[in-house]
Amino acid sequence: MIGQQWMYIKLIGSHHRGWLVGNTDWLVHVVSLICASVLAFLLVIYSYILWMEYSSRRREKVKTALMHELLAEGSFLQRYLNEGEIGVDLLNMSGDQQIVLQQLLLQRLAQGPAEHEILRIRLLSWQVFGSSYRLVLKTGKWSERVNTLLYIEQFHMIELLPRLEDMLRVISCTPLERFIILRICARTGYFRIVKELMREQYVWSDSQYLQILLLLTDSSWTRLKDHFKDVPYQVIDPPERFGPAAIS
Repeated sequence: MIGQQWMYIKLIGSHHRGWLVGNTDWLVHVVSLICASVLAFLLVIYSYILWMEYSSRRREKVKTALMHELLAEGSFLQRYLNEGEIGVDLLNMSGDQQIVLQQLLLQRLAQGPAEHEILRIRLLSWQVFGSSYRLVLKTGKWSERVNTLLYIEQFHMIELLPRLEDMLRVISCTPLERFIILRICARTGYFRIVKELMREQYVWSDSQYLQILLLLTDSSWTRLKDHFKDVPYQVIDPPERFGPAAIS
């Protein structure tokens, strides 16, 4: 008790000692309310974290189950890849269903399927993901746009080439986005690639230029040769450094 009185005097002053004695209950009540509020806030945060972990685990279980379902023999995805008939079950996918389908199609492409199956995957990807990809390119964050461009490249989604050309004309288009777009244009033989390679405003590494040049189609090479005098030195230089074998 003596220690508490000494502490009160040091913290508040001896001239307020009488006030403190008369208002101790009120101070205890205020401190109790503050502690209860903090405790309640921490409980809410903890409950939210637990709920998010539960939702995440439940979501992964649903996605795993759906993946096994689509991989099963006789599923509507396998029937489409084997027979080429798109059912409403595939076209009506949304949300996590599209994420799982996208993952499975990319894995199938990485396995090097037959040409007819590649064409079917490209057709399905456009019909299922085309509208969502277009929306992400317009309103998505930078990381989302870059990932979407990589998906477009892997699915060879030529239907979105005009949209990609519009992105090149926007000042906010970053160098990485431009590089991926030009790589897509080179891979698909889009006419825009030659015009963009003739610009000197881009500063990329030799390996980036080489990646684009190695993807050029025969028709694009022909157009590039026709404008050889106008092609910047940076475009011609990488093949010369790496040697003729690099572009053969």
